[in-house]
Parts: sequence; C-alpha cells; structure tokens
Amino acid sequence: MTSVKVGSLQKRLNGKSQIQDTVIVSDVLLEAALWLQQSGMPLWNDSEVSPESISKDVANGLFFIAEWAGEPAGTIKFQLEDLLFWADISQEESAFVHRLAVRRHYSGGKVSLALLAWAVEQAQTLGRHYLLSLL
Repeated sequence: MTSVKVGSLQKRLNGKSQIQDTVIVSDVLLEAALWLQQSGMPLWNDSEVSPESISKDVANGLFFIAEWAGEPAGTIKFQLEDLLFWADISQEESAFVHRLAVRRHYSGGKVSLALLAWAVEQAQTLGRHYLLSLL
C-alpha cells in the first residue's frame, strides 16, 4: 500500500525553483476548480488559482503538498493568521486552512484526509487550539 506524505514544497522538491513550485500547486488547484465547475459546484475561478495569483503565498511557504508514490496528489494552504475571513477569531489560538484540492486521479478520500490530519497535527504542534476553514 502506498502512503500519503505531506510536506512543504521546498523540501519535497529538493531545490526546484519557486516558479516550478507555483505551477505544480496551480495545476492541482486548476484541475480541482475545473472538476467543481463541471459538477455544477463552482468554487474558484481560474484567475484565483493561477500561478500569478498564488505565487506570493507559495513563496511565503503557505502551501503544502501531498504526494502519492512521489507524485503531487493534492495541496492545502495552511495559515497561522487570517484576518480577511476570520478577523473576529483569536489569531494566536487558531490556524486556518484554505484551498484544499486533490487531483482527480487520487480522489476517494485518502489524500484529503491525510492533508486535513496533517493540518490538525501542525496546529497542535504549534499550540493552536482551533483549526478553521472555509472549505
């Protein structure tokens, strides 16, 4: 059985450039956005998950990726502050997840569960009592 591994892009990709990191994350997000649109559940438009739109967050280390057999299978954005959506919540006690997406080839729950379990573990490790999302 193949396990799902979640890690930061920079560590996972062993020195590949930020541009390549951004393209990988964007590809996963765009694939999920297209599937959601085709399923009648639009969530993100293409411009929101384009490389240009997410490059700053990738550079700031906010995106993490799940691998399945060494291949990018999913991604999640993990933040320790979110004043845009959660301004009324204690930022010091909370962590926030956004942009959870899984490639269709890896759908079925294992990758998304691994990403969420990783986020819970990260939040606990960092002493955060709450993990919030607008998934």
